[in-house]
Amino acid sequence: MAAGVQKPCWFLAKDFSSGLQGEWGMFTRENRPKPVANVCRMFNSMMPVRIECKGEDEQIASVASLDPDSGRVTVLIVNFADRHGPPRKIRLSAMNLPSSLDNGVCRQYVVDSTHSNIWHDPSRCELSVVREVPIVSSNAFDMLIELSNNSVTLLEMDGGNIP
Repeated sequence: MAAGVQKPCWFLAKDFSSGLQGEWGMFTRENRPKPVANVCRMFNSMMPVRIECKGEDEQIASVASLDPDSGRVTVLIVNFADRHGPPRKIRLSAMNLPSSLDNGVCRQYVVDSTHSNIWHDPSRCELSVVREVPIVSSNAFDMLIELSNNSVTLLEMDGGNIP
């Protein structure tokens, strides 16, 4: 995402009709988040300082950020691949992370056809953690991730003193 996102704007915040009618809102009439609302929450979770992120291709885009005060790191990964194709397996490798991440945790949030998606399961439409991986050392961190097609993944790395 070379250009970045400066100011998002959405056509309609909330649907007019009850239920899932395919309207343009981020939320249903009943104030339940649609997948796009969860993706906006992911973007809103990004930290203020952008850091280098490599490994993109024609289907995968990513952006990483850092909070210099807390050492918190976030990585947003988007898989634009065709909806019916196989998922992509990637390896996230991070080196020289802030020392505050020693003994921390990496939380993975996903929005795809089955996670944080009101169309799949109305009772589980909120953005939620799907996996936690311990960060043993800030010197080097590796994590294998399977990206569903047409999905967005947020990785949130917090230090050991964060609940």
